[in-house]
Amino acid sequence: MESLAQELAALIASFKEDVATAVQRAALEAIAQAYGEGTARNSSAQHVRSAKMTRLARRGASDIAAVKGRLLAAIGSKPGQLFEQLRARLRLERRELVLPLRRLVDEGKVKTTGVKRATAYYPATRMTTRLPRRKKRRTRRRE
Repeated sequence: MESLAQELAALIASFKEDVATAVQRAALEAIAQAYGEGTARNSSAQHVRSAKMTRLARRGASDIAAVKGRLLAAIGSKPGQLFEQLRARLRLERRELVLPLRRLVDEGKVKTTGVKRATAYYPATRMTTRLPRRKKRRTRRRE
């Protein structure tokens, strides 16, 4: 009778280990799939890296100039946008916009108001069409 109890205890312990391993593997695969990594091949959570954690490849001057042009056009068409609005409008990641936007500000092509997340961006020179001037009202002289 004791050997049967020992055999059952060993089977239960083995089953618990198998279930825990299967649950851990399924959780890691779900995390990897959510971050676009495909399937997780390693059972360790340390090896699951999201796409956001990888470094941005070094960009050439032409790539940065292209983003600067798109930024300048977006700011000129709708002045006063916040960084997050520009990011969403251009459909670029935050780290892809920081350097070109900082360079535009340093070059004096873009002006800012506000601080931190409330920073609004405006073109340094008026890029939109001018509004017509108001006509001065003529008054009669009373004599």
